[in-house]
Amino acid sequence: MKHLPMNTYLKNNKKKLEIIHFKENYENMLIIDDISLELKENEFVTLIGPSGCGKSTIFNMISGLIHIDSGKVLIDGKECTGKTGKVSYMYQKDLLLPWQKIIDNAALPLRIRGYNRKESHQRVKKYFKLFGLEGFEYKYPHQLSGGMRQRAALMRTYMNSKDIILLDEPLGGLDAITRFKMQNWLLGVLEKLQVSILFITHDIEEAIFLSDRIYVLSDRPAKIKKEIVVDLPKPRNRGIITSKKFNEIEKGILGIL
Repeated sequence: MKHLPMNTYLKNNKKKLEIIHFKENYENMLIIDDISLELKENEFVTLIGPSGCGKSTIFNMISGLIHIDSGKVLIDGKECTGKTGKVSYMYQKDLLLPWQKIIDNAALPLRIRGYNRKESHQRVKKYFKLFGLEGFEYKYPHQLSGGMRQRAALMRTYMNSKDIILLDEPLGGLDAITRFKMQNWLLGVLEKLQVSILFITHDIEEAIFLSDRIYVLSDRPAKIKKEIVVDLPKPRNRGIITSKKFNEIEKGILGIL
């Protein structure tokens, strides 16, 4: 695959998701303080900040799972504040149904939308090879490794909405070797799917390796301290983490945090 000279997002300015002046209080305590950010088409953007600063709360606000005290959510330029079902949302835990086979877990969003079992299976089957799960369609979650369960969970998330996906530390529960492999796999599969990703991690190296841009958040109440463009060539391989540019970005984020 041909290497790109710079981030693809620089060539694509179409905004998929906009968060405008988010504010949120909990029990009279301000936890989100005037946050605005954007996600462009086919872009990978990461939120990184101290534990408990409100990153997951921002995701819950975007997805309509909690009431927004102040602010707006725009998707493709249309206001979707407080509306559910407009984005896909994947948590750190895979949350696969243990009594359902993998194909049924992956097809669950389609069943909810009204497709029957046969139709939903037909639609989801073609994605098993792409997600590295070919041959495991009729296995149960307990028969898969941790990395494979996360792939299955991501496939189910993708079947829910193919445009915007929120990923809340999806690799955080994996061991170091599996996490390393999953980071490489994730970049490859997302490029093929052509989706826009908003990602949460506490791992600075992971954020730089995966992202086009990074928003560094402050401690609670969360504010955006810095927006960082990760101007590294794509596609990326693990060798890039030893590059001078990568280390400069990492030191810069450490200094901000």
